[in-house]
This record gives sequence, C-alpha cells and structure tokens, in this order.
Amino acid sequence: MSNDVAACSAARMKALVDGDLERLSSLLSADLRYVHATGVCHDRAGYLTFVRERMTFVDVRLESKVIKEFGALAVVTGNLKQVVVRAGESEPVPLSSLAIEVWKHVDSWRLVDFQSTRLPGELPNIEKGKLK
Repeated sequence: MSNDVAACSAARMKALVDGDLERLSSLLSADLRYVHATGVCHDRAGYLTFVRERMTFVDVRLESKVIKEFGALAVVTGNLKQVVVRAGESEPVPLSSLAIEVWKHVDSWRLVDFQSTRLPGELPNIEKGKLK
C-alpha cells in the first residue's frame, strides 16, 4: 500500500505544478489541516483558495521520502523542495523545509494533515541564533 500513498503524494505535487485544482481537491480530506512553514494554517477551502490566488508552483518535490503505514493512516516525511512565484511578483523563489503529510484511507487515500518546518538556513531574519 505504501506505493499507493507515494503515488498520491506525488500526484498532489504534480497537481500543484500543473495548476490542476480539481485533481488537487480530489486528494484532500474534507477535514484537512494544512500548516505552512510560516505558521499559517488552512482548512481545505482555505488551502485551495491559497493555491488558486496566492501561489504559482514551478516545482514541488519531496526528497528523502519515508513512508510509515498504520492501518488506514500513513505518515510521509521528507525534505520538501519548492520553487514558487508569489502573487504580484515575477521572480521565482526557492523554498526548502521538512514536511510531514498524514494520509487517511477511507474510499481512497486523502491528505488529512500537513505540516512543514523551514530548514535552519531558510529562516528569515535570523543570524547566529538571534532575531534581527
């Protein structure tokens, strides 16, 4: 079954890059909780609005992926590498974080929880462990 979870995780990332909100929506649980590396938290509707209105995804990859299954739940962890263009901007921005995806199987695998944490070199306004 971990191949199915891996395929769903990859399909979510492909849907982001393709701008395929219908496919993305089909992979999300109705009770999704999506926490960005910035601490911003969205439910399913808020996340879909964020993707539609605030970001263009140039590249999205989850590297060094580890999948652990617990019956109808699967936890996927890895290094999330993204290149995005924020709304109103033209320059692509590379982002790196550690990410955890929690998938739940009911009729199919659906993303129910997501959390990412910026890698230390990615933290804004921090130098030598002190806030600027």
